[in-house]
Amino acid sequence: FTIKNLNKEKDQIEISLDSILTKTLDLKEPPDFDVNASIREFSVVVADSLQLNFQKIAFKSGTSASADVDVKFKPVPVRLIGSLSFVNSLQSVIQSDQFSGGPYINITENGIVAGYNFPLPNIEVGILAISNMMLGTKLILPFNKDPLKLGFNFCSPENPFKLMVSCFGGGGFFMMETTMQGLTRLDAAFEFGAGVSLNVGVASGSVEVMGGFYYTLIMEDDINKQSMAAYLRMTGRLSIIGLIKVTLEFYLEMVYEAIGSKTTSDGLVIAGSSQLKGRATLSVKVEILFFSKTVKVTVSRTFAGNQGTVPWLVRGVSFLVGTSVFSSLEFFTIE
Repeated sequence: FTIKNLNKEKDQIEISLDSILTKTLDLKEPPDFDVNASIREFSVVVADSLQLNFQKIAFKSGTSASADVDVKFKPVPVRLIGSLSFVNSLQSVIQSDQFSGGPYINITENGIVAGYNFPLPNIEVGILAISNMMLGTKLILPFNKDPLKLGFNFCSPENPFKLMVSCFGGGGFFMMETTMQGLTRLDAAFEFGAGVSLNVGVASGSVEVMGGFYYTLIMEDDINKQSMAAYLRMTGRLSIIGLIKVTLEFYLEMVYEAIGSKTTSDGLVIAGSSQLKGRATLSVKVEILFFSKTVKVTVSRTFAGNQGTVPWLVRGVSFLVGTSVFSSLEFFTIE
């Protein structure tokens, strides 16, 4: 990244540093000090694509008060430049109340998060419809010694894209963060399923089946941490004249976690340490007028890895088959 001067009246960036040290004649009293530093009218350009425009960043610290950081931005705080400059004009063309696009700034005690969300138009082709799509980029400027981070995303966990194919629906997102040294985090998820409902007047009900996966990769201190989860959720609801309601939900999840990597004698690269976790939950909720009761039955097991891939994989499949009929009663817990 580069830092540029925004003050047209001066050739250099204005930086000021004032330090005051006060010491009384009493040798038992510790000295007092105050430090005021500021940098004005400058911009930070990352990868010749994202520009953050600052009016001022001021820092105050001393014995009389705790450290304080004051950040003020220009009227246009974030702009996309270079090959992405066309987004600035497109943003004003497709603005809509249903989108939260455009630049944003978040200031926390740990640093500054500045980004730009660019909403994409919906796609509808026959029975296929894709909506709620958005591309985003963000810059994380920490106040500590952590490196500068740059993030990219296609939608987000809080606002995933929505996919509809006839009576089937789903959604997902993709996110990544990187530093100048390389990738630090990657998240991806996708969910898909279907549901039907029926209403006969005195009674109504619905059935919904959803399945999906979630993948996470975190790279810290040259150590890879991977997590991949696959799940299946089936939900049934029944209501009788609005007075009696019954909800039945079955949730099955398998999570694979791996940390680090190592090379076997055959030259294969495998996870340094890994494990496979399985969990199945059956939940029944009954509501009668103002009375409500929920019962949950949970089965969970953990299978260790790195002792041969086939054994614990076979046991994991056996777990999926076994829990589908809840055959291992000794693992039940009722909540």
